[in-house]
Amino acid sequence: MTQIPPLMPGPIGEKKKGLSTGAIVGIVIGGAAAVLLICGGLLVALMLPVLGTARQAARQAVAQSNLRVVSMALTTYAMDNNQWLPEEGANLAARLAPYGVSSQMFQGIDPPPVGPMYYYVPQGRIDRVNYPATTIVLYENPQSLSKLGWSVVFVDGSVHTIKDPAQYRMMIDGITLPDGTPYTPHTK
Repeated sequence: MTQIPPLMPGPIGEKKKGLSTGAIVGIVIGGAAAVLLICGGLLVALMLPVLGTARQAARQAVAQSNLRVVSMALTTYAMDNNQWLPEEGANLAARLAPYGVSSQMFQGIDPPPVGPMYYYVPQGRIDRVNYPATTIVLYENPQSLSKLGWSVVFVDGSVHTIKDPAQYRMMIDGITLPDGTPYTPHTK
């Protein structure tokens, strides 16, 4: 009589050597999870600078919006006060409060290490300014930590962001008062 060999080598009841199916599945799932974690970490590392820049741009947009409100309030203030802008040393937030300006609007997005966030340049009567589109009435402290540029408000009410530090420095260093004297910011 011929014996049929067993389907599995070894005597019946002997344990197989090697990894079980569950162990193999666990190793595969663990490896896949590790690969996903590494890829996710790389994706996060790539996205963080982009998210930081987007956050900075959003904060800059809020600051620009606030300065537009301040700009409109300055123009309205002048219209209500026989074309005179607030005098030097005036608390702008208090003077412009009836026109929708709050003190938070002057705090900016990245406060500078020294001095106020914005400097006000008194220009006297708004109707006597020769070049309102290029005459600065409010500008951001050059020491502010903004990475996207510095904001400038002109007498005509326009608000611009100057991105080039050299151009910004040249603009604010050339500010003069209505009588032609160079402007020096006063800090309290």
